[in-house]
Amino acid sequence: MFDSVLDRGQGPRSRFGVGAGISTVLHVGLLGLVAYLSTRPPPIEEKEVEVTLKATMAPPPPP
Repeated sequence: MFDSVLDRGQGPRSRFGVGAGISTVLHVGLLGLVAYLSTRPPPIEEKEVEVTLKATMAPPPPP
């Protein structure tokens, strides 16, 4: 009755190796991305310069 449980040689093989390999590759890639993004310098923020426009004087009237 329990031959299928006790004798695993006849059943399908486990695919633990493929899942562990995919998980390892994804975790290494994620850790690499985190390391790359954390070592980059923060973007430099430029201060906005206030621009003031002044009107020029009108030309003198002709003689």
